[in-house]
Amino acid sequence: MRFIAYWFFLEAFHIGGSFQNVLLVMSVQIVSTLLPLTPGGAGAQQALLVATLVGPGPIAVLTYSVGQQIAIAAWTAILGVLALIVVSVTTNWRHLIRSASAEAERHASA
Repeated sequence: MRFIAYWFFLEAFHIGGSFQNVLLVMSVQIVSTLLPLTPGGAGAQQALLVATLVGPGPIAVLTYSVGQQIAIAAWTAILGVLALIVVSVTTNWRHLIRSASAEAERHASA
């Protein structure tokens, strides 16, 4: 799924969604997180992408990289909030607390 998402991001920013470009983007993300100098490899990732993606200008590569990071961060945050909402709505917290208390009392008396 990540491969496909990067392909569409590259196409959306007119960089060119090719197998080679997608692999370069994935490689740059791995390399930029090996030495975590900044959160999420921001800055290092952009510099590496400008150096590795040949063809489009550096401004196009920078806008692609920043836009992709913002979109992925926003999507991740939305999915996280939705997961928290689903868990909080579907979980009976009072029942969990009561059963945990009863289990603790059984272990304490045993």
